Amino acid sequence: MLWLTDRRLAKLPLLSRPLLVVAGVFLLLLKASAGDSAAEAFLRGKADFERRAFAPALTAFEQALQDEPKQPVYLLWAGRAAGRLAEEAGPFKAFSLARKTRECFERAYALAPRDPEVVADLAEFYEKAPGFMGGNAEAARRLRAELKALRAAP
Repeated sequence: MLWLTDRRLAKLPLLSRPLLVVAGVFLLLLKASAGDSAAEAFLRGKADFERRAFAPALTAFEQALQDEPKQPVYLLWAGRAAGRLAEEAGPFKAFSLARKTRECFERAYALAPRDPEVVADLAEFYEKAPGFMGGNAEAARRLRAELKALRAAP
């Protein structure tokens, strides 16, 4: 409705006006529910990930992170999707995707250091990635010890 001036509205047939009002209300309701867009993007990303469509999954997780950049679960799944893409990519693309994977996992760990999934995924990255791509055997051992303590705690 914001895009229609009163002058334009006056030119419409009388029967079209109620439909226009209903459409405007519907658009306002959609905008009001936009707060769920991060959750919707995340769910879309998870569905894409399960179908092994890792590029669309990463895009969806990044959309979710635009709305909620400090959500560790979004970072975790973005890292997982980037990691899967890195496994399938050529050497140059794999390097940038591995860096994105590490950054996502490290940010998730900074936000949720007691989340076993986050700790496990970061440890696995450090174990498997070559040193020039961010791998770190010592950090992996430290995280595995943390993970063991987390799982042992009630």
